[in-house]
Amino acid sequence: MSGQAYAAVTYTRQENVEAPFLQPPPTDRQYVVLLLFDGTNWDIVADSYSIALDAFGPDALGPLGSDGPVAATAFVTAKVTPLPRTPFESGSMPDVLVLEMSYLFGPESILHPQPTLVLLIPTASGFAYGYIGAVGGWVTIDQLDRLDDSVFVSLPGYLPSDAACCPTGTEIWRLAWADGSFVVAEHCVRQSRARSCV
Repeated sequence: MSGQAYAAVTYTRQENVEAPFLQPPPTDRQYVVLLLFDGTNWDIVADSYSIALDAFGPDALGPLGSDGPVAATAFVTAKVTPLPRTPFESGSMPDVLVLEMSYLFGPESILHPQPTLVLLIPTASGFAYGYIGAVGGWVTIDQLDRLDDSVFVSLPGYLPSDAACCPTGTEIWRLAWADGSFVVAEHCVRQSRARSCV
């Protein structure tokens, strides 16, 4: 991406974790770290919990110790998808690294499975935020693509008559690159699968 070498590494470690309503409480916590190669060494430039703090705030996630999350810190999930530029693009949108994030529990025992998109733009020293925002309901994203100067997102969408368990529509988001960040250019819920709200 951007002529530089980046890597995303996911690992799991065992911890003693307080998790309300779960018996027995889980002891495995997953981490995602983003690394940048400076020509000699790989350096950690971001991690899933520091990014989640910016996305959700410290009151929702709970405390972070010097060695990572501590008891009662929320369980954060992060799915990483790179969207690099292709030689066939004529627009100005740079490489994008997309994190689909959500969290469970935390100090306020809140269940928050709604996906939040974090769009990261590679820089010389790491990454800059291009967009942070929630999308959809209690569902997961099923399509994520580059379209010209936009990031296209689709996921199951709730029509007015749908039960909470069973979305039957398609929710569409198009995030357009403009002046160094992303803005919502389209957002709708349609009855059929489509790549546009028009």
